[in-house]
Amino acid sequence: MRGGATRAPSVPLPSRYLLRFSPKRSCWRFSVRTCTRSKNCCRCINNCWDWRGVSLSNVSAPWKKQRQPWRLQRQEKNWKTLPSFKCSCCKKLNTFRKSMHSCGNCSPLPMLTRYPPVSSCSSMRIRDLSGLSVCVLGYGREGQSVVRALETYALTCAVTIADRNAHIEVPQATYTLQTGDEWLRDLGSFDVIIKSPGVPPLPEIEAMRPKVTNSTQLFLDTVQEAGATVIGVTGSKGKSTTASLIAAILLADGRDAYLVGNIGVPALDFLSHAKKGTLFVMEMSSYQLMDISVSPSIAVVTSFFPEHLDYHGSLENYKEAKMHITRFQTPNDFVFYDAGSPGAKEIAQEGKGMEVACGKEDCAVRMEQMKLLGKHNLRNCALATMVCEHFQVERKTIRKVISEFECLPHRLQSLGTHHGIEWIDDAISTTPESAISALDALGANVSTMILGGQDRGLDFTILGNALRNSTVKTVILFPESGVKIRESANRAGADAIAFYEANSMNKAVELAKEHTPQGNICLLSTASPSYNMFKNFEEKGKAFAQAVLQE
Repeated sequence: MRGGATRAPSVPLPSRYLLRFSPKRSCWRFSVRTCTRSKNCCRCINNCWDWRGVSLSNVSAPWKKQRQPWRLQRQEKNWKTLPSFKCSCCKKLNTFRKSMHSCGNCSPLPMLTRYPPVSSCSSMRIRDLSGLSVCVLGYGREGQSVVRALETYALTCAVTIADRNAHIEVPQATYTLQTGDEWLRDLGSFDVIIKSPGVPPLPEIEAMRPKVTNSTQLFLDTVQEAGATVIGVTGSKGKSTTASLIAAILLADGRDAYLVGNIGVPALDFLSHAKKGTLFVMEMSSYQLMDISVSPSIAVVTSFFPEHLDYHGSLENYKEAKMHITRFQTPNDFVFYDAGSPGAKEIAQEGKGMEVACGKEDCAVRMEQMKLLGKHNLRNCALATMVCEHFQVERKTIRKVISEFECLPHRLQSLGTHHGIEWIDDAISTTPESAISALDALGANVSTMILGGQDRGLDFTILGNALRNSTVKTVILFPESGVKIRESANRAGADAIAFYEANSMNKAVELAKEHTPQGNICLLSTASPSYNMFKNFEEKGKAFAQAVLQE
């Protein structure tokens, strides 16, 4: 054999795999080396079933003819080779043999690969999509960001944009479009499917699960390889405030930091900023986490309780998605979590990262020194304090930023006093727990609450008990969950509360003006999403402000 090639090592293969050599070729190159990090690393066929690379080829043939793949079959699926995917063991790249790129730990020579790629054990950078057929599912904000990134970093990939909306406008006429009723047609023909967070896990997509990834996976793999650090922040509530606080503190300390992800600008738009020393603070929703197989090196978990169950189907599925923020961490990584949240602790314990429990006492400032309202924000500030101290930010800088930090829009945001009533916009509230936190934060001055929205099957028992023990005298209810909230309050014995129904925001505010005493607070904190009435919580909050300011 020439060129230093060796015969295939005696790696035991599972019985469900059938390997067949071409009868016309007897000299195939099968190169497998052990990664320097682990004795088992890169012998993935025994561990994670995720060998990545290119075809094994006849080394005695000229280069142009060394492209015939080693045929690999499985009982129920056909297998073939794919280029330029990372080895899942050492998170480095093994690419085409022609390019001879080495990860430094693994052999650059060809290895077996499974087709379709397994999303639960695969990694890829944005430029690894060059030469592949890619379907971008959903052409909203995230989908448009993916297309822009592919235009810049994966010029030779064939892009198809699929969206349920038949009237989307795409600037490039060169892209293939699948829209309307045919938007999920022939998904099996694509090498990679990049699903936008807003696209639900439909059966047609789940059937293609091994091929499915998302922009978060592409971003994490790309920037972490470039030497940047990603601080991923998730939680049922509190992630936007915590992520914004961390970014504000790091920027005040002069760090090269960017706030990306679920809040702000899509993460892929910042790929050009990725370099050693860059810090990306990334808010990560369950929608973004569910399809990834890599975790940020710094994870932050603010809270966990039932949320988005209509999207995920069950609490277990929701928790499973959230756990991806820590599941793929290494012992060199860190996870900071709220010590007062059992769910957050469980997520933190899922991975191998070093766990850092954060309590209210860890906050750099006292409650009375903060502009933010509520004990839940004290916990958010404690997490931000501990994360920034991890990066050696001085406490005086942390204290200054937190004490001056004001609430984000639609998160216990005061609209001022109008008609003798103070109006508080907490439109972000979509769960009973978040509504209770808002009620606790504002104290005894809350006289009126606007509650209800889309019914996602949540249990409102704890909210009924909180209403019974509060100073609330008037509750204005939106359909559909308003009926359940009223029933829960009645079962809890909240007999002193008067309930009214409203089918619009204008009607709800009109009732609030009529029944709220002068000098008291009317709180919009619906404890439910409002997709049955509004596009999103931002639209709900804007409608509330407009109705309040009407004379």
